[in-house]
Amino acid sequence: MSLGQNCHIGSYTHITAIDNVTIGNGVLTGRFVLISDNNHGEASLVDMHIEPFLRKLTSKGPVKIGNNVWIGDKAAILSGVTIGDGAIIAANAVVTKNVPAYSVVAGIPAKVIKVYKY
Repeated sequence: MSLGQNCHIGSYTHITAIDNVTIGNGVLTGRFVLISDNNHGEASLVDMHIEPFLRKLTSKGPVKIGNNVWIGDKAAILSGVTIGDGAIIAANAVVTKNVPAYSVVAGIPAKVIKVYKY
């Protein structure tokens, strides 16, 4: 895991990595944000007989958060996602796919609702 300069990570934010989480410079997160490159695997018939916290962690890939990204309260950034520079993640958004630079995403799952053109 790497954390850039001049970042503010909000209280109760949970960052977990088994592969890699990279957070750029100037990133601001709200409170209760989840940034995770892993989960407890796919629900298979074999896994259903194992308590969830005992299942092997799996990853769809690293999480990469660019520079000057703003992540709202209670947002979730899931494995395999890249967030471009200057993006805004709305509160309560669940990010499952890449986010273009200078865009705003919201919803479950998160979708682009605005793109800033420079």
